[in-house]
Amino acid sequence: MKVEFQFKKELELLYSAKEEDVLLTIQKLRNSGDITIVFHLLKLYQHTQSETIKNHVYNFLKDISTPKVVPVLVQAIADPEFEDIKGMLVSVCWQLPHNFSDHITFFSDLVISSDYQTAIDAFTVVEESAMNISVDHARAESKRIKKVYPDVSEEKKPLVKELIVLFENYIS
Repeated sequence: MKVEFQFKKELELLYSAKEEDVLLTIQKLRNSGDITIVFHLLKLYQHTQSETIKNHVYNFLKDISTPKVVPVLVQAIADPEFEDIKGMLVSVCWQLPHNFSDHITFFSDLVISSDYQTAIDAFTVVEESAMNISVDHARAESKRIKKVYPDVSEEKKPLVKELIVLFENYIS
């Protein structure tokens, strides 16, 4: 019960009007190692006007050391509620030292369908995780991406072509 109360108090402070209280709470949560707070931090990031708070949340996210955060971030990126911060979330992913290979198709799709900067960040996630997928998976990704390549915007064709080459390099 004490843990729940403490967590509740931290949530209240997280949504405090005082920037100093919010920053101290973010630091306290950072030290706790608890990733269940990630969605609250994302909502805070979306709704705050403070660049200082946004920077603290961003740094908190990109420093999470547990790989348990991978599916949490992927879920947030896929969630329409966080569409306005999708680019930031993908940027966090490429800066983490975690394996995103279980979500390689998801990030490949982001390369194809996202704005250019987000596509570059998603490409980096794929590039860092591709070594952990099977040859069959690499072959399937290459084939799938080749099918949609003609419909890719001219701006992103070179990047998507490089994505195909990346997967083909793992096949041979």
